[in-house]
Amino acid sequence: MESTNLRRVEWRQLFSWLYLFGAFRIAIDPRKLILAVLGLCFVSGGNHAIDAIGLKTDAIQEATPAPVHSYPWQRGLYPWQGGVEDVSSQGLEPLSLLTDPGSVVELFTQWNLLIDPVLQGALHPAFVLTQSHNHGFAGSVDALIRLVWFAFVWSIFGGAITRMAVHQFVKDQKLSILGGVKFSCSKLVQFLSAPLLPLSGIFVLLCFCAGIGALGRVPGVGPVIMSVLMGLALIFSVAIVIMLIGVGAGWPLMVAAMSTEDSDGFDGSSRAHSYIFDVPWHYLWCFVLAMIYASATVIFVELAAAWAFNAGAVGVAWGSGSGLEIGSDNTATSIYQFWLSTWTALIVGYRASLFWVLFLLIYLVLRNASDRIPMNEASFVGVDDGNDQEMALGGISAIKEDVEERPIENPDEASTVDSKSDSTPNPDGGDVSEEKPAE
Repeated sequence: MESTNLRRVEWRQLFSWLYLFGAFRIAIDPRKLILAVLGLCFVSGGNHAIDAIGLKTDAIQEATPAPVHSYPWQRGLYPWQGGVEDVSSQGLEPLSLLTDPGSVVELFTQWNLLIDPVLQGALHPAFVLTQSHNHGFAGSVDALIRLVWFAFVWSIFGGAITRMAVHQFVKDQKLSILGGVKFSCSKLVQFLSAPLLPLSGIFVLLCFCAGIGALGRVPGVGPVIMSVLMGLALIFSVAIVIMLIGVGAGWPLMVAAMSTEDSDGFDGSSRAHSYIFDVPWHYLWCFVLAMIYASATVIFVELAAAWAFNAGAVGVAWGSGSGLEIGSDNTATSIYQFWLSTWTALIVGYRASLFWVLFLLIYLVLRNASDRIPMNEASFVGVDDGNDQEMALGGISAIKEDVEERPIENPDEASTVDSKSDSTPNPDGGDVSEEKPAE
């Protein structure tokens, strides 16, 4: 009877979406946290500067959500405190997060914990642009400036985070902050052009629709012509919706694609649109799974950070005898607020870092499902961290070993064989050694 050997099952090869559960290890890197915090700060600072221009109307100003203008250190240290619209707004106590079954289930549904820090700066201006006929020319220009600034900031910092994540995932190496920013700055035009291409197509189609509407102004036959051409306008509207879905759901994938493939904006845009519409259910499954996973890890990180802060406060209270009461010393208060704000900013920065890492992994999963490209394949032809690097693959291809030539055991036999092969006559009477091999 033959014996059967049980082999180890590589679950990640069968289900590539299992790689999403490794996002925490990549996103918690302090280098990525610093870049994420800087990105959030630049977006908020730019919104404050745009406010000073005064293009926004009072109605838009009142409708603007608070997180758009709040800096990372202004969003609350503890996850159960007020600040951001998350679990904190419901007043949950720390221990109830672990003891109340309803609270535990709720932890996995707080998707806005991941979405709000990054996308809140773009969602509201985008909504204003879609309602530009109600907000006037000045309000539309204000929203457009905010969107351009948002795309500019995250093209640099989001591109750097995804490039560093690619290095860590594929090569198991940590790229420096300078190397990541150098790469994103060199690809800045490509990062900006990727979403601009479909948006330009949307603008052209809207102009065609506006031309059809303008025909309705022609006296007499104008309304009839416009009615006949409404079918063409509906076809244009379908194309507009498709491109809007590609931009809205695929913009982070575009950044991830260009960071992985070291390609241009057209390639990043086409890959994102292709994967979204080629494997839509796979993308939806990965997105839902990523949001559930992110909700749990964000709460875990913030809860652990809050308990760590409390543990440190207890130790300080033992020595000071008065807890963390600074008193009326302005210098001591400023220094204390600096450390508290830095701690809070890094916690909030984890959300933005996790956002970009998860979408990078989602891109790799979709690429594997659609094009059958291995998860551990990426291009490192560009200049990262100051050194030229060639195409690198993960796994076996990433192993760098010197090739050792196998020595000849009997040199005399080798020389004898060589001499015989050189002197072997050709059946036609010629010498083989003088013949050239056929090309």
